[in-house]
Amino acid sequence: MPLVDKSHFCYLLIVPKKQSEFDFGPDHTPRKEHGGAIREGRRKLPRPFDPKRSVHLVLRADCARGPLSMLRPGTQVRLKKLEARVARRWGVRVYRSANSGNHLHLLVRAPTRDQFQGFLREFSGLAARLVTGAKKGNPFGKRFWDALAYSRIVEWGRAYFEAKYYVIQNELEAEGFWTGRGPLFRSRGGLLARSPSPPS
Repeated sequence: MPLVDKSHFCYLLIVPKKQSEFDFGPDHTPRKEHGGAIREGRRKLPRPFDPKRSVHLVLRADCARGPLSMLRPGTQVRLKKLEARVARRWGVRVYRSANSGNHLHLLVRAPTRDQFQGFLREFSGLAARLVTGAKKGNPFGKRFWDALAYSRIVEWGRAYFEAKYYVIQNELEAEGFWTGRGPLFRSRGGLLARSPSPPS
């Protein structure tokens, strides 16, 4: 049997690539959006997250109207306090938030994925209980939030300011300071850029 000269062989070591915080879509671009009506009825994917960027969150509940409206004076104040308390607990920074009665907008940033998920899970759960009065032995009887919370990773710069002003716009509209018609101005007279609406 002839001897094989192993000096001519090379060995290829395949090391799996570490998964990025971004998940890539079919066009190989990072996914930035998750939840809401996106991918409804399709295979579940991890929620995109980036510790260096902020996230625009939307929690929607169409049943939150009339006596269940999140804009009721007592409910509105308690939700704001809950938001601050849960954000402190998980080390999440809330840049801006708006209560529109049947949905909430939050622009946040978290140091880690675990902290972000912990904040979202706890806040959404406690907020639903606060609004409905549900508790052990007295459930609400149906799902409060319409769907999985919508989230979108926001780049710094223009995209961040557009997202921030969009949240402010919702806040002013809910408080009756703006009707949603005509331009919206800052105190210095600059026009606020309007961000596209997230999916309902």
